[in-house]
Amino acid sequence: YMGHFLSVYFFFAGAMASMKTLDEVLMRDVFKAAHLKRKAEGHPAEELVSVPRSGTIGEALQTMRTHSILSVPVLDNRGTAEEKYHGMLDAKDVVGVLVDQLRVLAPPAEAFQQVVSDVMKQTVGWLDEHTNLLPENDRARLDQSLSQAVRSTFIRHRFHRVTVIDDSNRAIGVMSQSDIVAYLDRYPYLLGAKANESLQALGLCAYSAPTISKDQTLLEAFDLLFELGKSEVPVVGTAGELLGSFNSGVLRGMEDFSLLRSTIEQANVQDRSRFPEAVTCAATDTLKDVIRKVSAVRAMRVYTVDAERRPVHVITLNAILTCLINSGWELNNVTVLDCIQRRGNRRKLLSLSSDLPVSECLEILSKAQMVSGPIVHRNQFYGMAGVWSIVQYLFDVVDAKQKGTLQGAEHSAGGYQHAMSDREVSKALREKLVRDLPKNTKDRVCESDFLAHVINNVFSPNGFNRVTVFSEAGEMRDVLSARDICKFCAQFPDLLGTARDMTVEELGFCQRRVLTVSQKETMVHAFRLMRDQGYTSIPVVNSRGRLATAVKIEDIWGMGADLRGLRLMIAFFKCQVDNPQDFAPDTIPLPMPPTCPATSTIKEVMARVAVSRERFIVVVDEDQRPVTQITITDILRVLADAGNASIRPEVSA
Repeated sequence: YMGHFLSVYFFFAGAMASMKTLDEVLMRDVFKAAHLKRKAEGHPAEELVSVPRSGTIGEALQTMRTHSILSVPVLDNRGTAEEKYHGMLDAKDVVGVLVDQLRVLAPPAEAFQQVVSDVMKQTVGWLDEHTNLLPENDRARLDQSLSQAVRSTFIRHRFHRVTVIDDSNRAIGVMSQSDIVAYLDRYPYLLGAKANESLQALGLCAYSAPTISKDQTLLEAFDLLFELGKSEVPVVGTAGELLGSFNSGVLRGMEDFSLLRSTIEQANVQDRSRFPEAVTCAATDTLKDVIRKVSAVRAMRVYTVDAERRPVHVITLNAILTCLINSGWELNNVTVLDCIQRRGNRRKLLSLSSDLPVSECLEILSKAQMVSGPIVHRNQFYGMAGVWSIVQYLFDVVDAKQKGTLQGAEHSAGGYQHAMSDREVSKALREKLVRDLPKNTKDRVCESDFLAHVINNVFSPNGFNRVTVFSEAGEMRDVLSARDICKFCAQFPDLLGTARDMTVEELGFCQRRVLTVSQKETMVHAFRLMRDQGYTSIPVVNSRGRLATAVKIEDIWGMGADLRGLRLMIAFFKCQVDNPQDFAPDTIPLPMPPTCPATSTIKEVMARVAVSRERFIVVVDEDQRPVTQITITDILRVLADAGNASIRPEVSA
């Protein structure tokens, strides 16, 4: 028995010694394993399929249809010493261009095919020049380590497939996230101690799953994908139950693009293979088990569902890889451009003419659901201005009008109910021009600026919510928000350093007094408090002191051109029913802001804020009474002092 024991011991000892880490495994190993797996499954040996940059988009899509693939490398002079790799063309990106064209032209149904035909005639090179959809860094070398390749492509840039380059600098194949996950499934020891931890314990159940109805068209579904910067959304039925998943796989083999005008349900009836069954799991499932599930069907993500089978959370392959391999990024080597590209959604730059009346400016911002935008005067950047500047201007007009009157004190307390009529408010907003609003010319950054500089010198000291982004040549390119940075860092919590596991209480947030307002107060009262304290949001409590809702700067969007909503009681303005007068004051249905307990870590707080549409989170006690409020500006200050356990945040907007 002793001899048998020793032989088994030395066998396993030798096996353990031969085990590699993620840093020691080479892409060569993963590429070979993927090739052998396809061969074992009976698939023919894959030859690299590519298209030239001079070919048309229609020809490229035909190549994808022929080989039943959804993306293809763009190569010139393939197989020669002058071979040039231009990037990966994805079928979804082509549909994105098509959706943009249709949105701009808004053609009638009979002109749809002509628009499609015009796009198909354009060259792949045109697509690259006009949309920058062929990133040349979506490549991995055979001699790279697995962790290095995954970090620089899949994690940092969210590529789904990358071109593999050999030692001669030539393209030899394509690797996908699914290939990487399949390799991890085959060698689960690479998962380390995290293999047997649950999704919940690993923090992977942090992101809610946006859904799309089976009654929406394929074009609408793609539009949602582009707006959210996602590659897949779950399809739900009339009761919200999970039916399947919608991703770019719907394009596989599609010859007639008029099918994009069909509803998801209609397209599913024609070809059920277009909408694969969604993979589900429980939040308590281990990482190893989830990897086994998605690897078996090469799924791009997995969903947790409730008792009625409604999607609750989404866990992507990218999130799994990020959980295993940190980004390797630091705030002093991540650029503004990195942050914008990671954002995913195609945000168009909205600028405001300095000659616009304030009323039109407010209407534009409200329609775009933006709180501020860059002002352009004679084709030059003139500063940033937004809804807060407009509200401040209105209050200044009201204060000047009531100054010295016998009702001054009443006006200050109750707003402008007696000081100005709706007609006078509209007139004041029409007569004021955007260029006359308070503005700041310091809220601008360059694409090449590092986040450390932007956070420390622009956002944190000034409390900015949004800044204008310029190229090196001085061209206005985009807008970067504090929320963009928060969402970026939530995906890479290693950027928080040692502070990421510190609780709200340990960071000192609970030491400052929380300012609240009663739901029986008027909206103008809440906005005046926010202005006086420099806030952009304020928790609202009921008669028992419990959190009821929150007033925020974005509420201005729903007030109309004369801002008459400012006159309403908070509970009436924020109510979610048409008959709030039929409810007892404390029972009026109101939207709840995101909340967390004081024991939450800053990493958890950041993830919670990132998935919400809010710029703040309210810390509550066991009785749901507000303890304090944490804003995105507070989070940026933690980032600015990442690793410093003695940080004590200040009250901020």
